[in-house]
Amino acid sequence: DFRRDKDDFVLFVGRCCPEKAPELAVHAARDAGRTLIALTKCREPDEKQHFEQVVEPLLGSDVEWLEEPPKERKHDLFARARALVMPIQWDEPFGMVMIEALASGTPVVALRRGAVPEIVEDGVNGFICDEPAELSSAIERASEIHPDTCRQVVENRFSLQTMARGYEKVYLGAIERSRATTGRTE
Repeated sequence: DFRRDKDDFVLFVGRCCPEKAPELAVHAARDAGRTLIALTKCREPDEKQHFEQVVEPLLGSDVEWLEEPPKERKHDLFARARALVMPIQWDEPFGMVMIEALASGTPVVALRRGAVPEIVEDGVNGFICDEPAELSSAIERASEIHPDTCRQVVENRFSLQTMARGYEKVYLGAIERSRATTGRTE
């Protein structure tokens, strides 16, 4: 779902674990004076333990914690959020939630880890932060990012057509390299 008009909350989407760091999202939203809506997976023993020991003590009236809501609710929240906050603590290879947020017109505020710099163009479709303490000011700046720009980046770089052309280019390159190596022309 795409939406230009945004509500005044930030969104966290991810597993309840140290790698995804929902506790950093709570701190960032709170420091920015925003409500956080957290959509989480928290059913494995280690996820439950992280919730009970690290996250639950931080919860207050400014955090809405939703465990695996229906797809329709998730899409609605992506579209309405002021920003997606992604305080990632590991080198995640892609991060589909960033694409989902951007497709909804929602900018991404994230830490510089893994694929974040490949997806988020700092100041264009979100903000990349080097330290967790920078997340709250980036959340404040999220309204500087136009929802149409977020959507356009996804359409230009991650649409089915773009992905198919990219795969075709890779496959054709592999065929050409194979032909050059083997000397075959068919």
